[in-house]
Amino acid sequence: MPSSLEGLFRKLEWTDFAVRQEAAPKAGQIAVAARTDTKNTLTFAPGTIPGTKKFRLADTVLSRIFLDPSGTFKKSWITSTMSQTDRDELLAHEQGHYDIHALLTRDYFLRVMKLKSKEYSHPAALVADVTSAQQATVDKSGTVQARYDTVTSTGTNKAEQAKWKRIIASAFDTPATPLELMANGNPVKIELITAFSNNGITF
Repeated sequence: MPSSLEGLFRKLEWTDFAVRQEAAPKAGQIAVAARTDTKNTLTFAPGTIPGTKKFRLADTVLSRIFLDPSGTFKKSWITSTMSQTDRDELLAHEQGHYDIHALLTRDYFLRVMKLKSKEYSHPAALVADVTSAQQATVDKSGTVQARYDTVTSTGTNKAEQAKWKRIIASAFDTPATPLELMANGNPVKIELITAFSNNGITF
């Protein structure tokens, strides 16, 4: 079974969010109207190298990006009190949250895939490398997500929202330098943290 990454290009819809029955905010109040909780899994295993006492990453690496239904919600007043424009803009902001975690998961997955060429004297050394890849990517998700909400004022700062949308899009579209090709012949894209760094945002 080939290695795979699932969920990278998911397009969010309001139907992805569970509804919670809550009162609409009063005049002058500000309330969070939606929350996107994106999770990921990555399954890997060490394999012995035939004829040796060494190990390498087994061929199959499986990674999945998904919404956590227990934490993903919209409030009931969204559909009754918000204009269509406001709902669309809020959903676009939530898409950014999903894409941030999805891209960090992609970068984690690709870093782990590169470990297939390494040989290890003990499985613990492989686990250490996978942990290092995780720390450089998906473990930064909470910090990046919090900065995204703060800088964009949860999407209401249109200039900053547009800037972050552009940076996120660049991580989907911009080939890495030097050029690297995946097994399917497509170029590896720049990591999301690199895309932010290219725009003066560091984590």
